[in-house]
Amino acid sequence: MLTNEEHNKTELLTDECITCHAPFQSGKYKIGDFVQPVDQKCPWKIVESNAKNWQAITCTTCHDPTSNAPNKLAFFDPVKATYMAVNDTIELCEKCHQPGTDDSRSLKGSAHEGLECARSHFVPGTKMSLDPKQACAQCHPAINPKHPDVTQLDTTYLSSDSQNNIHFVSCASIQPKGTPTPEK
Repeated sequence: MLTNEEHNKTELLTDECITCHAPFQSGKYKIGDFVQPVDQKCPWKIVESNAKNWQAITCTTCHDPTSNAPNKLAFFDPVKATYMAVNDTIELCEKCHQPGTDDSRSLKGSAHEGLECARSHFVPGTKMSLDPKQACAQCHPAINPKHPDVTQLDTTYLSSDSQNNIHFVSCASIQPKGTPTPEK
């Protein structure tokens, strides 16, 4: 993440990056402690002397081991250095994926509005997956020719270049003739 050329040329690395990408280090380190130079000109290099201190996103970023909440859901707030209670995975994920930002994952207005993030990012019996492709078939099985295989639709599932991001896609954008209904 810290040396991603495509990202770093368009968005300046700042200390705010650590807040979500390495929250347990947020109070102790600055972005320049992990990557140099802190500018938009490549190449970027990892500061090897501090690389061992980068913890990234660990289970305990989203799960308070001392909590009694279902699934121990809570967000570690690096500013307050304590856990903050959340109501559900939508609220939890929006702590970093804030609506209205370039990191937004808001489903408002999409075909997936109302689904909790965990519905797609956890296939039952597995650990968290940032690549939710396995979960799509849970709701979109290829059951017959009138119900297309979701893996073949023009979405970011099929190609990262698609204009139909699965977080924001509406049914009409990929099914302009209407959503097919399965035959009985």
